Amino acid sequence: MTIFVRKSSWFNRARAAPVMRRSGVSAVRDFALSSRGRSGLGGAAGSLINATLILLLLMTGVSVLCHAESPEHSSLVVEDVRCKGNALTRCTFIRGFLHLSPGDPLSEEEIQNAKLRLSSLPDFVSVQIYLDKGSAKGRAIVVIEVVEADRIENEISAGTSSRLTSLYQTIEGRFAERDVFGTQGTVNLDVEGIAPIDGPTHHGIYTRLQFAAPTLLDSNKYFLIGGMTYQNTVIDYPYFASDKTDQFDIDLSVGRRLFDYSYVTAGYLERLISQSISQSRGTSAIFSTNSNPNNNKGWAIGYGWNSEDDPYFPTQGSRLSSSFGGSWASVRFRKTWSINPDSTWSVQLGGTPGTQYRVSLDEDQDFSVGYQHRIGPSDRLGGINRGRWYVEPGLSYYGDIAYGKQLWELGLKLGVRVDTKLFGLVDLYVIASTSEQGK
Repeated sequence: MTIFVRKSSWFNRARAAPVMRRSGVSAVRDFALSSRGRSGLGGAAGSLINATLILLLLMTGVSVLCHAESPEHSSLVVEDVRCKGNALTRCTFIRGFLHLSPGDPLSEEEIQNAKLRLSSLPDFVSVQIYLDKGSAKGRAIVVIEVVEADRIENEISAGTSSRLTSLYQTIEGRFAERDVFGTQGTVNLDVEGIAPIDGPTHHGIYTRLQFAAPTLLDSNKYFLIGGMTYQNTVIDYPYFASDKTDQFDIDLSVGRRLFDYSYVTAGYLERLISQSISQSRGTSAIFSTNSNPNNNKGWAIGYGWNSEDDPYFPTQGSRLSSSFGGSWASVRFRKTWSINPDSTWSVQLGGTPGTQYRVSLDEDQDFSVGYQHRIGPSDRLGGINRGRWYVEPGLSYYGDIAYGKQLWELGLKLGVRVDTKLFGLVDLYVIASTSEQGK
């Protein structure tokens, strides 16, 4: 929800301007992918979906504010807050996610909230918070014990998709290093490629180099994200519609954490290379073309929250990322429920939301309902630490694609996501869909 974060597939990103299907936390990164400003394909879709999601955002925001103003009282007093298991991560950083200080009344609710906040970070594999006896009766020492993730992280996502009569292969990778420059900062390199197999052309490349600092000016309340992005794509649609994009931009965003799980961001982006051509048929069967948009720089603001208990395998909680510019808006939301210890289900609107720092590598749909089932540890694929298989039926709306026709897509995504010892996080999936045109 910052101006830059996880993204979705080329397919979704290219066809949905001015509201791009990028699953990110960052308002700036949403702006980076929303500049073509097509008035046909995807324009109506963005208005319909985001109007619904903005209403959801306002309703949930009221609930968050009310919850933040109802503190819990306890007879125990916090004597100290200590960290355990942190070799790379400073204790001051970890303690910043627990809103309790020595002398405060102990709050069990805040301890649970802090555990969720820390568990949602990619820095830790597991988080436990417990109490030790203090120096006197009525005093307690809060201990935050973490198991840190590897300093070098890898993510791989590969999928085969059959959508809108196109068959194509997508391969995405992320390489990240934590604690760079002797700080808590992380450097990410994201690379995505798409290759056509059959049908209308879908091909391109996307890459992003990013630095994320989880603290700013020695304050845990603020964070900073900066990066540079390049994309070159050619996407053909039914009825001879198409998008061609060649862009390179730089961006910077500053965020502030609020309440239990929320944050706001503000950022600026400037596009150094910007060539974009969109082609579609109107009701008179004449091609119309828009190229080289003027909005190659600008400001954006964002708001989001994350109460999920895991960034990749959530079993409860919700996540939202939203961003707003002068002529566009993007909102993404996901809610997850636990059915039993091995199964969860989720509802997703607007695409996969990112976290505070990263965009999503998911290829998603506008609306989907998912079922996920746990995969236990095993020796396959070089050793599986944890994982799940999932099924996601969904719906996507493309708006007026040609001749005044409204295009809808019904899809089904099947996949396996595993955390492996040898390859890191691996996500393998297939998507198949059928499309319907309405008057």
